[in-house]
Amino acid sequence: MQDFYKLFPKIRPNFPGLSIYPACAFNIGPQTVCVDHVDNLNYPSTPCAITAVGNFDCDRGGHLYLPTLKLYIRFPSGCTILISSASIQHGNTPIGPGEERCSITQYVPGGIVRYVQHKGQRVNQLVEDRAVYDGKKGKKGVIGDHWKDQLCRLSLYQDLEADRVFSSWSMKK
Repeated sequence: MQDFYKLFPKIRPNFPGLSIYPACAFNIGPQTVCVDHVDNLNYPSTPCAITAVGNFDCDRGGHLYLPTLKLYIRFPSGCTILISSASIQHGNTPIGPGEERCSITQYVPGGIVRYVQHKGQRVNQLVEDRAVYDGKKGKKGVIGDHWKDQLCRLSLYQDLEADRVFSSWSMKK
């Protein structure tokens, strides 16, 4: 994002000093429910920050739902979760009558990342580079497996402790 702000010095972050995300969506309900979806225009390598707010019984509704993984995650008001919304289908469950639930989602649009990676040139001006970047090979346009690279960044349950130790060690370097 620093490179992006150098290209556009008049553009400022949404929440300077508080958030690194260049984009934000406020879903203000009063009973916000997001149906299952994938945010395919977001940058998959940077997880989105989703924050639930409102007055609702989080044991009965408002759960984050990941249908591909068949997971329901208890998601109380005031909590934030980081997920790659461009890589995994997600949504949330309804809440009870008279309850209120809203959400704030911060994310990185993929177009910004590609724009910076191409040093300020629009991607559609760089057809050959785009084919390489998008993972297409040869004239047949076979799509690459970049999603597999992103999936490999996630820990398996049995590896969480070792990954946590490695992560804290690598952050100190």
